[in-house]
Amino acid sequence: MKIKGPSTLDPSPRPSGPEGTSRASFKEVVAPQAPASSAPGSAAQVVDELKAGRLSPDQAVERLVQAAVRQHAVPPAARANVEARIREALSRDPVLGALLRDLGAQVPSEPE
Repeated sequence: MKIKGPSTLDPSPRPSGPEGTSRASFKEVVAPQAPASSAPGSAAQVVDELKAGRLSPDQAVERLVQAAVRQHAVPPAARANVEARIREALSRDPVLGALLRDLGAQVPSEPE
C-alpha cells in the first residue's frame, strides 16, 4: 500500500490565518513600507547626495545607519542601542572597515 502525501507541486493556496485571512509571507512582513528610492533619507538618496558633494563620506555613513534603524521600525527606546551595535560592527569587522576606508569615511573607534 502506498501512502500519498501532499505534492510539492500542489497548486493549492497558502494556508489561511485566523478568521480566514491569508498570512503574509516573510518577505512581505520584513520589507520596508515604502520603496527605498522614494523614502527621504533612503540609501539611494544618500548615495546621490554623496556623489553630488552635499555630504561627506562620514555624514553618509551616519545617515545610512540612521536610515537602517528607521526603515526597520526600531522602537524609539531601542534606537540608540541598535545604532551603537551597528557602529560596533562597523568598527570591528575588517571587511566593513575596508569598505568605509574605500569610501573615504573614518572607521568608528571600537567601544571600550
